[in-house]
Amino acid sequence: MVKMFMLMKHKPTLFIEGDSNLKKGFKQLISKEIKKKFSIKMGEGKHTTIRKFKHDKLSSVKFLLIDLDGAESKKPNDITANSLTEFSERSFYMIQKMEGWFLSQPEKLDSHWQISSFSSIQKHGKEFPDPDNWIDEQLKKYGKRYHKTRDPIDILANLDIERLKSDFEEVKELVDSMHEQLRKQ
Repeated sequence: MVKMFMLMKHKPTLFIEGDSNLKKGFKQLISKEIKKKFSIKMGEGKHTTIRKFKHDKLSSVKFLLIDLDGAESKKPNDITANSLTEFSERSFYMIQKMEGWFLSQPEKLDSHWQISSFSSIQKHGKEFPDPDNWIDEQLKKYGKRYHKTRDPIDILANLDIERLKSDFEEVKELVDSMHEQLRKQ
């Protein structure tokens, strides 16, 4: 007896570097712009996320969102180093890290922690070489700490995606690419 299996393609998938706790925040943020159904798969570390993205065979369309951990100029080297050249049109970066996005909207940080320390930031979010540690150092002045998997959930959900698209070319390109690919479905 021969058994036949039919592979069903799943909905479009966005693979994101980060702890699974962050999925809800990313979904709320991106759903402000993308109204069609898509799934998010969190990959924990960068290399695990890239591996999951590359080996996924079930998603109808897939996108990758990872930390660059460096200046924008390092993107071409990172694409090559992680063998993402064939996926470069669907690979996007958080510059430097996701926390750079937070620092681009400092009032969201003030609101989250109910303090007024971040609103006076004069630098752009991508100008901080280690934004998560910088946030933590600022919070220590208030006897608080930054928890990398707990705090971002609400902060992500409250970010203004239009401002992110304006401040970070990678966010705009991700959203535009998702719109384009989802329109074809």
